[in-house]
Amino acid sequence: MGSLHYAFANIRKNKSSTLSLFAIILIVSMLMNTGLTVIVQSDRLFQEKVNQLDTPHNVYAMSRAIYQDRFLDFFKTDPRIEKFAIENTVLMGAAKATMGGEFETVAIFADIAATRDMTPVTLIEQDTTVPQAQAIYLPYFGKLSGYKTGDTCTFIYKNKSYDFTVAGFFESIELSTPPSAGGRYYVSSEAYDQLAQKIGESVYISARFTDASQAENIDRDFRKTLDVDIGAMFSSDSMVRTYQDICEPIITPVMSISGIVAMFAMVLTLISLVVINFRVKNSIEDNLHSIGVLEATGYTSRQIIRSLVFEYALVSLPAALLGVLLSALTMPGVDSVMASASGVLWELNLQIGIGLLSSLGIAGLLVAMVYLSARRIKKLPPVVALRGGIATHSFRRNHFPLSKGVGGVHARLGFKNMFMYGKLYLTIGVILAGIALAITFVMVAYSNFVLDRTAFIKMAGAEMSDITLVVSKNTDANMLASQIETMSDVRKTSMVDWSTLKVDGFDLNAIVSNDYSALETISPYEGAFPQWDNEIVLSGSTADNLGKTVGDRVQVAAGGVTQEFLISGLYSSTTLAVLLTQDGYQRMVPTYQRHSVNVYLKDGVTVPVITKQLEERFGVVNVSRVDPNEKFSAAKARAEEKISAYLEQYGINSVDYAVSYRGEIIIEGSSSAYQIESIQDFRQSINTQIDVFSGAMSALAQIVAIFSVLIVALILSMVLKTIVIKRRVELGILKASGFQTKQLAAQLAISFMPSVLIGSIVGCLCGAALVNPAFKVMFSSMGITNIGFTTNPIALVVVCLLLVSITFGLAMLSAFRIRKISVYALLSE
Repeated sequence: MGSLHYAFANIRKNKSSTLSLFAIILIVSMLMNTGLTVIVQSDRLFQEKVNQLDTPHNVYAMSRAIYQDRFLDFFKTDPRIEKFAIENTVLMGAAKATMGGEFETVAIFADIAATRDMTPVTLIEQDTTVPQAQAIYLPYFGKLSGYKTGDTCTFIYKNKSYDFTVAGFFESIELSTPPSAGGRYYVSSEAYDQLAQKIGESVYISARFTDASQAENIDRDFRKTLDVDIGAMFSSDSMVRTYQDICEPIITPVMSISGIVAMFAMVLTLISLVVINFRVKNSIEDNLHSIGVLEATGYTSRQIIRSLVFEYALVSLPAALLGVLLSALTMPGVDSVMASASGVLWELNLQIGIGLLSSLGIAGLLVAMVYLSARRIKKLPPVVALRGGIATHSFRRNHFPLSKGVGGVHARLGFKNMFMYGKLYLTIGVILAGIALAITFVMVAYSNFVLDRTAFIKMAGAEMSDITLVVSKNTDANMLASQIETMSDVRKTSMVDWSTLKVDGFDLNAIVSNDYSALETISPYEGAFPQWDNEIVLSGSTADNLGKTVGDRVQVAAGGVTQEFLISGLYSSTTLAVLLTQDGYQRMVPTYQRHSVNVYLKDGVTVPVITKQLEERFGVVNVSRVDPNEKFSAAKARAEEKISAYLEQYGINSVDYAVSYRGEIIIEGSSSAYQIESIQDFRQSINTQIDVFSGAMSALAQIVAIFSVLIVALILSMVLKTIVIKRRVELGILKASGFQTKQLAAQLAISFMPSVLIGSIVGCLCGAALVNPAFKVMFSSMGITNIGFTTNPIALVVVCLLLVSITFGLAMLSAFRIRKISVYALLSE
């Protein structure tokens, strides 16, 4: 009982410091439990959502020309397939959508009224007043992007616009996020019939397996058994997405955000341990005389240590438990952030078991630190304690005389105090280093996800040109590229064609280029680009799957021909892909010809401006160049539409044509007038995809900044109160000698600055060094094997200066408690 009485007495004696410590532990517990709850529950909740929505594990979309009845036999006979469904859909193979920004996508439209054996429509909002002729239902991401029922949603396919009116939103995991991985949308029966008449129907196969982990193997067997070559990246007539492709855009942002929150909570836990160590040692120093009296009257060191353990246990355990309870209030906000990052509705619940474990773990760590810090009492004889800790006299030299030195008297007093309380300021430096590390970590992530996405695009393995042109079938792409390079607004062009092939039996996407030195955001992190026709570069995840490295050889098959290639390098990519030269691909497919041109614009040139120039100069299939004010404009527009349709459907390479009306030729020309099939704003598309994650990262950066300032304020308040109490007499004498309160507060604040500055610099440098390895772990599930996030030195300097400025301001505010020190009160005492 004596130990408990002593513990309660210390708590009553130090109310404000106890409250500050209580608040710090509460914040740490709340953040830690929130992060752990997301990490522990997200996978289970996601799997429950997959089963609840009857989400397929693999999906295949293809034109009627590609589909064969024998495909059906594979899905019927393979014992690993639990169930499957085949339905009619409308496939826009390379569409441009406007949803939270413009992006290129594979758009699949299904009739909402059709009967389905799999993936029933789960509407979360519906407006029955929307006209059925244009009604479309968007995935939940559409609502997050700002769409409301009644708004117009536009898709551009083959340079024709298809306008719909949003009639509602549905929840889905299957192709529900807007990356180029593809999107599935539901339309009314009337709207579906109109689309089917204009575009034609395609086939959509969805399948669920007894074991979702077999998705890649089943897809490989499907392709190999039936010799199916579908699903090339940016393919216009087919699409294949496995379970990993469907899930990764949803679960990876969630796990990354929860990992950052848990990391921040761990940093704050370490800071709490440092604060506890400081508080215990300071408490021992302040109560040396009392400890000596207790020891002299018969109390053992173990009993006194136990009283300190009880004191901090009585503070830390309730604070940790209350933090767990308060984390329940954050769950709706966390659900919202996770939904905005993933496009799926989440319902996290407070887990009593996780909460108890995290709170007991935090409280246990803190109490253990109390015990370790208080062990010095065992080495403190009663006589030394009764003398206030004085065991011998000190004849140390005065290294900071006030009569001389750098700066004014306030700066000299500040430096003198800094060395007098060296351990205290070291503690402050360590705390600021931890906070600077966390802020730098989030700052680097924010700058690479929100401000400058170049590094993220590089690690995703995508080439970031301003626009990408798909040339028409009758056009020489190399000649077109040469002509485009002569345009005054164009900086350069490059070749990045996508195709498919097999590497050691694995179906992979392939990037084909005639000059890799012209690329700007694709680069190998090991080895070199392929230069000769027998060299190939693998993505890091592909190399891991094949067990290959630079210098090994692989068998590459395409077009029924197999050739041996040497691995010249590895590059980072979110897809299983390879890089090889155009000559290398032509070793297997001699008839292969370039079919795209990447265009890079000069500074200040916008995409709409260059698009109009390209349409006027080179012609784009399905884009009319007829002036509506011309004579016979309607007839000319109809003629151009017919001609472009012939070119597209029949693959005509060369034809001259003329159209007459009442004996007068109204339009004439050659098929070479249509050199471009489509123009894609790839940069806008990529930015829209990254926006899914950057919004959540922005919210996370704000949370970290707010809690960091709050923690610094609480710690400074606690520390400065201790200093003011310890130096009460000294500060009173200084006030009596003419010093003003603001001058004494400035002295205290200045004494913090060296440790704060050093701690901030160390924390920023450590954060910059650790951010890439940490994100490599977070994104490893996406197949990314190399992270190259950039750290702006100016941003690090800004972080350090902000921390120093904020700390100085908070220190000044906290130090103004000096004004309560009265010379009269000191004299009367």
